[in-house]
Amino acid sequence: MRAGLRDFAGLSSSYYWLWVGNILSSFGDAAVLIMLSWFLVDTVTMKGALGIALMTMGICRVVLMLVGGIASDRYNRRTIMFLSLIARGAVLFLFSLVILVCDPSWYPAAAFVMAGLFGAVDAFFWPASGAIVPSLVAKDQLGAANSLLSISQQISIVGGPLIASVLLGHVSFPVMFAVNASMFALGSLFIFAIRIKPVSPGRRDEAPKPAGFIRELMDGAKYMISIRILFLLSLLSLLINFMLNGPLNVGLPVLIKQLNWDGSMFANMEGVLGAGAVAGGIIVGLSKGFRGRLHLLAWFVVVMGGSLTALGFMQQAYHGFVVMAILGMMLTMIDVPFNTYAQTVVETHMLGRFISLNRLMGLGLSPLSYFLASFLLDHQIATPAIVLAIGGASVAFMGICLYFTRDFRRIEQHPAWRQKEVSVS
Repeated sequence: MRAGLRDFAGLSSSYYWLWVGNILSSFGDAAVLIMLSWFLVDTVTMKGALGIALMTMGICRVVLMLVGGIASDRYNRRTIMFLSLIARGAVLFLFSLVILVCDPSWYPAAAFVMAGLFGAVDAFFWPASGAIVPSLVAKDQLGAANSLLSISQQISIVGGPLIASVLLGHVSFPVMFAVNASMFALGSLFIFAIRIKPVSPGRRDEAPKPAGFIRELMDGAKYMISIRILFLLSLLSLLINFMLNGPLNVGLPVLIKQLNWDGSMFANMEGVLGAGAVAGGIIVGLSKGFRGRLHLLAWFVVVMGGSLTALGFMQQAYHGFVVMAILGMMLTMIDVPFNTYAQTVVETHMLGRFISLNRLMGLGLSPLSYFLASFLLDHQIATPAIVLAIGGASVAFMGICLYFTRDFRRIEQHPAWRQKEVSVS
């Protein structure tokens, strides 16, 4: 445990600027999702509006994620992150002006446009954010660095909903979105303060000269497929997010509405999810990213699926809080070790493309998941409980299948991973 705390203390000042910038960026992302969801549920009578908005945001994010990954390999990653934060703040500020001065009949169209633009500029931030980490910390600090970054994102899932909950109860929607825009503007200042050190000789890879977009995209895809375990985990992420995102992000607010709870309760539920994720991030950091025990990730997936199923049977608030906390812990305890593993075995000049492709596979079916969940609920084909139960059972089944997959059981035998283990010990 003391070794884990020393790893946190030894991180560079530029890394901590990145950490704070990520917190504010994630604060804004978490808050805007809640604000937009409740804005559409509360003010728009159009059936399926929430599902369409989330689908639009997801499609734009997915389409441009690949461009963001290639850009992060070609250009200054700090600049990409800075511009993404500025652009997200501008989109939200303009949206707040639109809903302030326009007739409510314009709300659905304005929300769809805002969601699309927000998803598009957001797509550039996360590949650059993930790829910049090895340039700021030593190789043996990646586990601690990724744990803190994950904690920053999960702190935002506590703080973002908390801010949304307070704003939902006290100010109008235009003011809420304007306040959210200010988080991105503030975050851009911290990202601007980052100073990237030259890559150490032991970490430098011989990067080829930039090729065309399609060529670079194909090279990235071939590279991902060549590392079988990373391709397997990315494919699993695609399927898990398909069964998770729609039920959780569309089914949960509808269930809360059916239970006659308000938007603050929805925000509080999301906040507890983040609190659980923070706890999970601390556990991962202090346990060195479960090195030597990565097979546990499969069972974390099983628990995550069971938690999603249990959420559908919620009748009391405390039930939902407990389940959301467990779900948040599992999300972090799966995500952080995988990110550390990928940053260890993937070559530096391919890292941006790999992260974008991995996020693409993780988010690729999310728009369809939002649409299907919204369709099933709006046409009363299934209740929120059934949607959550089906999604959770499917996720749990995937975790069981993962555990018995040969490539997964050999995950820690990759030469780069074993080499790191030797150097650390």
